Amino acid sequence: MAVTPGRLQDPTKRSFFDTDESALESRGGTAQEAAALPGSPGQTGEVARKARLGWSRALLGLWAIIMFSTLFEPAPNPHATVPLWAGILGFGFYTGLFTTVWGLAGNHTWGLKASLATATLGLGMAVACGVTDHHPAFWWGYEVVAMSALLAFNRLALKKTSQ
Repeated sequence: MAVTPGRLQDPTKRSFFDTDESALESRGGTAQEAAALPGSPGQTGEVARKARLGWSRALLGLWAIIMFSTLFEPAPNPHATVPLWAGILGFGFYTGLFTTVWGLAGNHTWGLKASLATATLGLGMAVACGVTDHHPAFWWGYEVVAMSALLAFNRLALKKTSQ
């Protein structure tokens, strides 16, 4: 329910921006007729798109924060050998990151799934960082926690938008 000056005086008064069925019916016609109109706020696709947009923006913000934090990454161990599989994992991560930003910024239906896959690759990179002794333990520990939090938030976003 939208808060309008009229609503402050009469809490039962409906606003044009209300999207529940009773509000749609109060504007004339039935909820089914209102939902059938193209671009109607009651239309299932439109509601899902708006919900996905909120989650996409939140995930873009989280990705920006995590990627910004890598500017403070400590210098890598100069004696650490990076195996081929870690290089392939890194290439996959940065390719996935580009795809994720593209999908989330465009509010595409596949953006949340791309973000989940990229966060999984990021978690793999964080573990690889520890296995190869590429960075000190506190750094790859931070990476594991950050990517795990991103994975959890991403799974929540996918669960909430699939309902």
